[in-house]
Amino acid sequence: DILQGVPFDTITFDPVPVVFGGGLVTIRALSTISTGVFPQRLRVRDGFGLSVDGNLIGQPNGQEQFVDTVEFLRLDFSEPVRNLSYSLSATSNLDRDGLIGERITEVLSPEGALLARVAETRSGSDGLAAALSPEALVGSLILRPDGDAFTLRFLGFDRLPEPETEPTTPVAAVPLPPAAPLLLAALAGLGFVSRLSVRRSGLRAPRAAAMSSSAPLRAPSRPEPNAAAPRG
Repeated sequence: DILQGVPFDTITFDPVPVVFGGGLVTIRALSTISTGVFPQRLRVRDGFGLSVDGNLIGQPNGQEQFVDTVEFLRLDFSEPVRNLSYSLSATSNLDRDGLIGERITEVLSPEGALLARVAETRSGSDGLAAALSPEALVGSLILRPDGDAFTLRFLGFDRLPEPETEPTTPVAAVPLPPAAPLLLAALAGLGFVSRLSVRRSGLRAPRAAAMSSSAPLRAPSRPEPNAAAPRG
């Protein structure tokens, strides 16, 4: 029920869009004359529904409580909806042709493309249900009188389900085995010992070279020749 929670018998809004359903539906009361489309006052009557209070010249007496002549309602949804339906609480037969509540129902996509345009009578939206798939995504609904008058009482639709998101599993850190710290410490110790050995061997090599270069050269010893024996 788009009038749920309205505590007053009659409310007439300024000619500005009126938001219902917590911001989900924006309703405009408009009129079409030779020079264009103009905003009108939206009237809410508890127990009757929504109508347009246009005070148009030439409007039949008592019809300010209806959407009639060149007035119309436009309902815009803030998000795509589907399975759209509506009903009227009061209708009249202004043109006296025997058909009550004659109107043109137009449905637009969220992008503004025309999805359906249906001529309907009486208070229900059976013609719209036959012309529009329940799965069609709807962005706007326009209700235009076609010789008669009406008030809008009920608006029904389904919101799209929120997309499901797959839960993300955090990647757990791989723990090191208990012996890993000991192994790393052992490898670090081996590296230190290796560097120390290289350093010491580097210090010994110059010292050995210095010692070999300062030693005097000696000729090899030769045996002395036998001395001549003394003569007797």
